[in-house]
Amino acid sequence: MDTKAYDAIISELGNFFKTQEMKPLAAKGESEKVYANSEKAVKVTYDQQKKLFALNLGEVDGKQVTDWSELSCWLFDESHDIKDAKAIGADFEDILKDSFKMKTQKKRLADQDGGAVKGKGEEKNNRVPEAMAQRFLAICPQYKEQYNRDAQKYDAFLADDFFSKTAAQELISFLRANDKKPLERLFNMLNDFYLDGNEDTRSLITMTILAKLHDYPELQEPAFSHMSDYLAKSARAALQLEAKPKKARL
Repeated sequence: MDTKAYDAIISELGNFFKTQEMKPLAAKGESEKVYANSEKAVKVTYDQQKKLFALNLGEVDGKQVTDWSELSCWLFDESHDIKDAKAIGADFEDILKDSFKMKTQKKRLADQDGGAVKGKGEEKNNRVPEAMAQRFLAICPQYKEQYNRDAQKYDAFLADDFFSKTAAQELISFLRANDKKPLERLFNMLNDFYLDGNEDTRSLITMTILAKLHDYPELQEPAFSHMSDYLAKSARAALQLEAKPKKARL
């Protein structure tokens, strides 16, 4: 594990731990610390084989932590750096705040303006298409080579082309198989990034990934059941647009 990257992620979570009065538990011989209060515990782990950082939440029962569950994971290998680690930490913080029902100013702004949230600079927004690609690659790592190959070939990340060939196809496969765990992870990504993403990210979700459902009407209602109300409303509108003849769209 890249200890500098791990430390950068934990540093991003520092304010959250402080707000929730979470302190590191003593754990001899373990490099991955558990942070806990009287009710909940949080742990960031790294899977060396899969090259994934994962955010885990557990229940505190006396002096023991039980019922660990994975909330999110991100791909992180030799092609990533400390800036990427900080982005992962920021995303983990957002997910924890949602899990702990902490209504942040960022989320309130997203509800008001349709999700286009920016920090003091565009680089502060960790919900851009490139970030969504990294989150998707943590769910479907088999596309990592394609991602790197396309980036080298075109000297740029062609988001629409990438997600139409990967996420849109996997969406249909997961729904057909009713594969609950991958479906949950994929729609958690789509719901999160649609809420806080910029305009390009939201367009990719509705017009590139979810628009694929137009060809599979039998899968539309099962898909809607996994969406937030906010995303479902936009997805239905996108599918209605997709159903219109091209001349009628002009």
